[in-house]
Amino acid sequence: ANKTMAWAEVEAFLVDDDPVVVFTRTCGCVIWWCLFRLSLSHLVFCGSVVHGTKCTAAIHATVQAIAITWVVTHDPNISPLYWALLRFRLADADILNVTSPAVSFLATLAAGEFGMQMLHLRAWYEKPADLVLVAHHVLCLVLWPTNVANRRGLLFVTVFLTYEISTPFLMALFFDNVKKTSVIKLLVGTAFMLSFVLVRLGTLPATLVACYKSLNEFPSPNLPRWYTGQYAFAMSNVERLTAFVPLLVNSHWGLLVIRGYLRALRSTLLKPAGVSTGDTVETKTRKAD
Repeated sequence: ANKTMAWAEVEAFLVDDDPVVVFTRTCGCVIWWCLFRLSLSHLVFCGSVVHGTKCTAAIHATVQAIAITWVVTHDPNISPLYWALLRFRLADADILNVTSPAVSFLATLAAGEFGMQMLHLRAWYEKPADLVLVAHHVLCLVLWPTNVANRRGLLFVTVFLTYEISTPFLMALFFDNVKKTSVIKLLVGTAFMLSFVLVRLGTLPATLVACYKSLNEFPSPNLPRWYTGQYAFAMSNVERLTAFVPLLVNSHWGLLVIRGYLRALRSTLLKPAGVSTGDTVETKTRKAD
């Protein structure tokens, strides 16, 4: 009985949307992913922080991809709205205030991984263009737990979490046994490009329409105190602006992905036998999310 009660308390902590609990859980997830990265680096990659960070990102994305697939197919609150969103059939559905314990947990788990990435910025930051990725990580680290605590926008967080389906293929392009083998590299690059187009660009029009629809759904009866009174105007505009930012970022990344893939494909098909194609796919499509 005591074990059952203890597990029930742990389960409640993992999905609770109380602001203090959400903050604590997010910090705990950051620590978890840092320890996970540290273990991978020393046990598998001979102390390499870069390889440990990349592998952690791939594992996190794989876990999220599996979990969010379950959410969009089985979650009683999210699943109907998700498919209605993709079919442009939301009608008068309340898309801003739907709740989901599963998404609440997955959002803070993802925020923790983004926090880990920011603490290891020197391991992957290479060029000024990576500032977009830095901004992406910071916004997700701050706004996703805020969404959970406010019980707002979890349907959109669900859509953004499905983007992780493409990330394991991107991370695989970093490792030498993929990068140095032309056929494997082309296959993995193709899988990355197709999954990116499917889950990120393919869902973009429907998500854009849903974002526009949500502009008229503020305020709501479930708003916390910092959304009302003197803060209402500011918070409403922050909410509206940040709903569109991920769509703009992924449109930008989508152009880089498709352009880089076509360049890599052309290089692979036209290169003489035995000549390496270099790092074209990985370097031209590099991003994480």
